[in-house]
Amino acid sequence: MPNTKVAIIDDEPLVRLGLQSMLRWEDLGYEIVGEAANGRQGLDLIIEHNPDIVITDVKMPVLDGLEMMRLASQAGRHPKYIVLSGYDEFHLVKQAMKLGAEEYLIKLDLESEALEHALAAAREKIIAERGGTLAQKPLHENIGKNIHLFRESFFRQIIAKPGLAESTLLEQAKHLGLKLSGRLTCAAVRINNLSVLDKYEEDEITSFEAVIRSTIDEIVNDVYDGYTFSWSHGEFVVVFAIPEQTDEAAFRDKATALGERLTQVLDQYFGIEVSVGISDPCCRYSDLASAYFNACRAAQQSYYTGDQPVLLFRDLPRDYEDPDQIDVSALRDDLTEALELHDVQMIGKVFESIISLLNKPNVSRKQAYDICFQIAYSISGSPEIGEEKLREIFGDLSLYETILGLGTLAQIINWLIGLEQRICRVVAGDDQPKMNRVVARAKRYILDHYMERITLEQVASSINISPGYLSTIFRQSAGVCFTDYVTRVKINEAKRLLRETDYKVYEVSEMLGYQNAYYFSRVFKKIVGITPTEYSGKAF
Repeated sequence: MPNTKVAIIDDEPLVRLGLQSMLRWEDLGYEIVGEAANGRQGLDLIIEHNPDIVITDVKMPVLDGLEMMRLASQAGRHPKYIVLSGYDEFHLVKQAMKLGAEEYLIKLDLESEALEHALAAAREKIIAERGGTLAQKPLHENIGKNIHLFRESFFRQIIAKPGLAESTLLEQAKHLGLKLSGRLTCAAVRINNLSVLDKYEEDEITSFEAVIRSTIDEIVNDVYDGYTFSWSHGEFVVVFAIPEQTDEAAFRDKATALGERLTQVLDQYFGIEVSVGISDPCCRYSDLASAYFNACRAAQQSYYTGDQPVLLFRDLPRDYEDPDQIDVSALRDDLTEALELHDVQMIGKVFESIISLLNKPNVSRKQAYDICFQIAYSISGSPEIGEEKLREIFGDLSLYETILGLGTLAQIINWLIGLEQRICRVVAGDDQPKMNRVVARAKRYILDHYMERITLEQVASSINISPGYLSTIFRQSAGVCFTDYVTRVKINEAKRLLRETDYKVYEVSEMLGYQNAYYFSRVFKKIVGITPTEYSGKAF
């Protein structure tokens, strides 16, 4: 077989350069026939060169990767696609696989070995198909070694964003190959003596925690079908299923025995002391957010009292729940949205509301702790903040040790103020390069479509982000609001057309998407200082 033709399509130059330098392509039997910086250029490349394999991003300007794949198929081009994107974009996986994607690789974790394996698998399929037809593998088999990341992302989104439709979650669980038959239960496992990790370097800690996660997962799956993932530094979450027919007594005995087995093994082999909290069983994936918080409350109580390393939520003391418990679910939702939008002002308002709640009369210490835990876990569950930034925000101590070490209301409020400041610093500083790239893509779209009537929603849709996020970062990065920028681009073009062409004022107005020439004239005068007629000397 001659060299396999490969095309690379990604809007980030460094990614394209990195892919080209990652392998010795010709030695491996591949020929790079071209590269493109957006979906439209990519489509032209695919039609012209008809590559065997296309490595492409899903989110790109002008035309996204999925639409590019659809149009290429309509044009009679059916290459094998290796799709690149982020681990939290599972909603795009199914569509990409249906359109011919053979592998879904995560950009941040991409290594030469994984890329070479994906290319080889795609080439083998090409060879086999030219001699016959292959059966399509299930989606979770195609995702391959990245499956655990998608499953972790699936559970994180449930916990961080309560209220997701059960039908959507069931479909995602099916395509991820999750085997959880029965009633779902959540366990929170947290390391009490984090000082044991002090002897390890940072990269060693990550590996050590991975071993702990794997050990927990193995112990759980000896008893139930379940999945374990790291939630934050020193804290793990387990989701497992118990058979439908299990009665209350059997569940209590078996779940307690499982928790005790976890504490014994982790202490015996790793010298780690843990608290384990276990929720009541629930019937739906959408109930897991509540189950998670109940598991955390049980683990919190276990740590606080110190007399029971394993505690079921149903066995919490009767006075654990205050009759006037403060509901902060709305504030959690607002904080999740603020982090998603990277809106520093909105983050500040959320924390103001939290502190106002805590300053109300008769708020108990238990209630204050509970509020802090819920807010902290909303932050640690946000897909917008990675593991490294979480440590920057919370430090090396676990949330339990930090929060339960706050003895007075003043200490709790000071901690919240510091927490807000660290979050805002991370959000505003760390995200600037990304914001600049997104705003640059938005500006490029505006410059390509300035003769149309451009809306914020339209531009946001073209680059696959929310309108609210685009509005926020556009002002932060460009120094002007979105509408003012669009207006200035249009008026600059109007000045050129009036100066260099014979078009009349009303014709220029229509060309630039203004439905009313008089409104165009007022906007022009506001920016330029004189009317279009005065500027050009032409009739209206």
